[in-house]
Amino acid sequence: MDFTEIVPERLWIGAAPTKNDLVELKRQMGSELVIMDLTGSGEEKSWCRELGIMYDDRTPIVPESGQAIPISRLKIASAVIGDNVDSGKKVALHCLKGRGRSPTCAAAYLMQTGMSLADAKEAITSKRQVWAGADENYAGLLRDFGKIMEMTRSIF
Repeated sequence: MDFTEIVPERLWIGAAPTKNDLVELKRQMGSELVIMDLTGSGEEKSWCRELGIMYDDRTPIVPESGQAIPISRLKIASAVIGDNVDSGKKVALHCLKGRGRSPTCAAAYLMQTGMSLADAKEAITSKRQVWAGADENYAGLLRDFGKIMEMTRSIF
């Protein structure tokens, strides 16, 4: 099982789980566990249903493309993370390897809660090796996301 706790008792990021990993996640986290799957795996959704694990269908599918995550999907992912965390859920967020898309969405969520880009990156990189080889793409995306968050806050 390849998940790293980012927000104590609330948010973990990681790689796509096996069915056995899901069993272990449920054992460790209990009924508050919710899976946010950025890959949109039908098989995983079926496993979750079979195992009685919440699978959040609101999670935007973010394909592995080597391109930056569209800001619109990043905003949706961070909002869905926030909704689950605010509801007392234990969020297991993942992409395929847990090194690019899921940490980027987690960083966006942290920034949405008021954390600076530097602090959000540190909160994640101090716990998990992420963004290898594509750091600048993700850093640029998160900078843009931060600018949008600031503009939105100043308007409202």
